[in-house]
Amino acid sequence: MKFHIYKFLWVIILISIPLISFGQKFKVNFNYLLFHIPNETSYIELQFLFDGKGLEYKTTDQGGYQALMGTNISFNNSDTVIKRSYAFTSEEYTDSLSYDKNIYNVVRIPLPNGKFQMEISLYDKNAVNPDTLSFKDHLDIHYNPNSVGLSDIMPIGFFSQATKSDNFTKHGIDYMPYFSTYYPENIKQLTFLTEIYYTDSVISGKDFVIHSYITRHNENTPISPQYERWEAAKKTDIHVIFQSFKIDSLPSGNYYLTIEVRDRKDTLHAYTSLFFQRSNTLMQNMDVARTDSLPYDTLKLYLDYIYIIADIEEKVFIDNISPEKYNEIEDFFNYFWYKRNKENPHEAWYRYYNQVMRVNYNYSTLNYKGYKTDRGYYYLKYGPPTDIEYEHSTVNGPPYEIWTYNVLSDGQVNVMFVFYNADLTTKDFRLLHSTARGELHNENWKEILYIKEGFDKGETEMIKDE
Repeated sequence: MKFHIYKFLWVIILISIPLISFGQKFKVNFNYLLFHIPNETSYIELQFLFDGKGLEYKTTDQGGYQALMGTNISFNNSDTVIKRSYAFTSEEYTDSLSYDKNIYNVVRIPLPNGKFQMEISLYDKNAVNPDTLSFKDHLDIHYNPNSVGLSDIMPIGFFSQATKSDNFTKHGIDYMPYFSTYYPENIKQLTFLTEIYYTDSVISGKDFVIHSYITRHNENTPISPQYERWEAAKKTDIHVIFQSFKIDSLPSGNYYLTIEVRDRKDTLHAYTSLFFQRSNTLMQNMDVARTDSLPYDTLKLYLDYIYIIADIEEKVFIDNISPEKYNEIEDFFNYFWYKRNKENPHEAWYRYYNQVMRVNYNYSTLNYKGYKTDRGYYYLKYGPPTDIEYEHSTVNGPPYEIWTYNVLSDGQVNVMFVFYNADLTTKDFRLLHSTARGELHNENWKEILYIKEGFDKGETEMIKDE
């Protein structure tokens, strides 16, 4: 089981403050995963990543600065109530330049078999009026010696051989969890750890088979042999899988990593899966919604791209941004796409970005990039037309295009847009007429398109539908 709390909790805070008044915010990523100790107990591992930029720091007795975070955790069912509270401290910093460091921690809590309601709250203990981030979920723990069991799949960001044991040590490996289901293009491999339980008491024969593979979302078969692995293993009460798949050539999309446990007769005894998203568009500076490394000018350009489809409040924010508010711009940009596609905001942005690149290629002029032209604007606003009638070499009037849409997103049907090139030199096709509600309407558009000589954009009266 896995939950990426950063996106969920961030939205709760963000919608409670004005769109143009962003400030530093308490942000937390966390994963939770179920593991088991054969013949003893199960336990939940909670991995925390606190964003150092959103924390309050207090002066210590030694004259340094330190952050302090708190969490309350409870597990409830009809028979059991388990409660835990923890306080996490940052390192003691000598100056404010270190405040942007992320703070990691992990706790492990023993839990018996059963179904539980889990509740977690997190807050900044140094804040005067702290925002409390809350999360609830159901747990179902059912490990037993009579069936093969699997832990959850734990994605790993970094690892090394352990020289001593601490909270981030497991099976002789020092590890840093990967706190996301999203793998941008710069990450070349997916590394993970999983535990298998009770093969010695359940599976006949001397060994068993582990089948690891990656499938596309809603598909059941491995993508290719490159993303599939078979491994024989000796039976034991606990077997550790520590593997990596190279994903440098894995296309953008939604995927599942699946681990199966089978015997030599190919009988399936247990399996578990991890959902993840891959971005591999081969575009430059496209780690959205991972915008940390983008220069301000690039991020500002991206805001200009999305202005076309922004609502009124979003346009107010974009119109009032300033370079020193970089973090606010970054948060706004990510939330903009989260609102439009909560399941996959990254994919929504990439799809729109591809549309921008398409109109820039097709409609750029001597003076304007394609998205700044009328054709580019309406293409991005309404999507690609159902049909385009081209007339670029007419001798009876200006070059023109007539776009028709069978249906628009708001339900309008059989809508038409007429664009024409009035000056014949810039190749800038301007909107002349449309039958869409609220767009430019010109009853005399045909007279302008089909006059023989000396056409003039100002000869007719153009009005807007109300």
